[in-house]
This record gives sequence, structure tokens and C-alpha cells, in this order.
Amino acid sequence: MNHRTSRNSRFRALVHPLAIAVAVLAFGVAEARPAGRDATEAAGPSFVRGKVQPYVRGRSLMVMRRGVRLAKSRLRDNSTCRQLFEAFGKDAKEVMDESRYHWVALSAEETACQQKHAAAFTWVGEDLTCLCPAFASLSVNDAAIALVHEALHHAGLTEQPGDPLGMTRDQIDQMVRTSCRL
Repeated sequence: MNHRTSRNSRFRALVHPLAIAVAVLAFGVAEARPAGRDATEAAGPSFVRGKVQPYVRGRSLMVMRRGVRLAKSRLRDNSTCRQLFEAFGKDAKEVMDESRYHWVALSAEETACQQKHAAAFTWVGEDLTCLCPAFASLSVNDAAIALVHEALHHAGLTEQPGDPLGMTRDQIDQMVRTSCRL
């Protein structure tokens, strides 16, 4: 094999994973995650389970902590809120406790945040929620809505446009707002 062929092979090996990432972003992240993609690969080393990385400070950290606290209290105290998860055969407390939160740091994730005008996103069936820069500007109430919304994706809820038969983001938010009294 000559030098040029070897270089082309290495280039194709790098382009294929990039093409998968672009396709996922183009078709929406609230659909099934591409086969072979590991959750830790998506998050890199900066994700943590149930809490935020140490470098997140100020308003971002406050919104995150208070949003999780409010979401968990509404799930604990409100049966209609818990029923959203029971529809998928999941326990709301377990789903929230299993959730990992990752502050967006990669340019591909930032692009997903911008394209979706999203405060957060989660692949359906996965426990990793990526929190976008817009998350820090949410009220505590809106942060709780966003976290329950993303936890529902973790439980299995799909969303448009990834699932043409799924609910829209606004419909899911309204369902959470009403069911959880947020």
C-alpha cells in the first residue's frame, strides 16, 4: 500500500464517526442514539452522576441544584407527575437518581443546542442529559420542567422531529407543567 492510500484510509476512519455525529444532530437528539455510541464517549470525562462538575459556578450551579430539587419534590409529592414515568414502566425517582448531567463543552453539542434552541437535550433511553448554556438563564421552575422533560426522554419518550408521531417539545413541556404543577 502506498503512502497516499494509507493517508486516505486514516482520513475515512476519522470522517465516518464525524458523519454519524452530524447525522444525529441533523435528525434530532430526542431519538434513539446511534448504534455503537457509548454514553461516556458522548460526554467525555466531564460528566458526573447527579451533580455538576466542580468548575460550574454561580448562577449555573444554583439553577441546576434548585431545579433538580424542585423536580424531585414534585415527582415525590405528585402522583400525576409520577404517572408520566409509569406510562413507560419506569419509576420517576429511579430515573431522576440515575440521570447524569453534563454541561455542554464540545462544539458539536453547542451546535445541537443552537439548532434546537434548547436548554438541554437527551438521547431517548439514555441517562445522560447535556445542559446547554441557555439552561443557566432559566428560572428554577423552568429548569425543573426541562429536567423532568429530559428525564422522560431517559424513560423512553420520543419527540418530533426524530419521531414524526411523537409530541413536540412545547407539548411535552406543557404536559410536564400541568401534570407536575410547575
